[in-house]
Amino acid sequence: MIPFSSKHQDAVLTGGASAAGITALTGDVTAVGPGSVPATLANTAVTPGSYGDATHIPTITVDAKGRITAASTVVNANVLTTTSTGTVNNFSINANTTVVRCNNASDLTITGITAGFDGQVVIFETIGAGGHVFFTNQDTGSSDPNKLINFITSGPTPIAGASGQRGSASYWYDATTQRWRLFNHQQGNFIDISFSAGDFTANGSMTWTVASGDVVANKYLIQQRSIILAFTLQTTTVGGTPNTQLIKKLPSTYTIGTGTQAVCFALDNGTPISARSVNASSTQISFSKFDGTNWTASTDNTFVSGTIQVILS
Repeated sequence: MIPFSSKHQDAVLTGGASAAGITALTGDVTAVGPGSVPATLANTAVTPGSYGDATHIPTITVDAKGRITAASTVVNANVLTTTSTGTVNNFSINANTTVVRCNNASDLTITGITAGFDGQVVIFETIGAGGHVFFTNQDTGSSDPNKLINFITSGPTPIAGASGQRGSASYWYDATTQRWRLFNHQQGNFIDISFSAGDFTANGSMTWTVASGDVVANKYLIQQRSIILAFTLQTTTVGGTPNTQLIKKLPSTYTIGTGTQAVCFALDNGTPISARSVNASSTQISFSKFDGTNWTASTDNTFVSGTIQVILS
């Protein structure tokens, strides 16, 4: 904070007892009258006051004679707030930006960040109760020096924007490869998976019909290079020719990097059983009965619930 007055301390000019003393000064210092006369610095037209505070930086203009001729403030750009939504390529930050606060009302996808200096760190955090933020890996939507390198390459790295535990993603700039590298990520809340009936299938000629009203929970959480899937699917229907696998697709474009196995709870035509979950393909997980027998054809009487962790590519 810089205190400033438009008129500096007055001086006193003494012309002595002689009538021939100074009677007037003009220019940067003014004074009028014979004998002992107060001298005053000329007003520079700068508004007197204090400039700068916790969120503003003072800026001043000094002329060749050392006088402050202009004074104002600019916002401290270390913290940047954005309300952008949709897809943003080459997201713009300043050289001194360290934190970006995302207050987006709907989802925001960032494909890259304007190139920084070597070692620069920027932290993105969600502060709104609306949209999530997604960071895409090596996305061609942004220029090469602005692209991101994430832990996961097959799908976006998300931070949750819903009320509750919000997320953050921290990047540092590598000038050698000219990329922003993710080094810390906390998604925050689980993110709900948008319903699509086509995400639920079965092997062979069997069908698995899941309606939107059958979904009690279907959400995910990204941690480092893995995805945690939490789901409860009730009153679903098994039809066609009975077979061994009910199949569920992973969200977004995520692909499985390492095979997985987990135990889930299920009802087969109303009968409680334990089911085994494994990867059915690079983008799907399957649910099978431990005894290897077929699922039973039934209407609104098949239930599957569990929480499983899958390593992603």
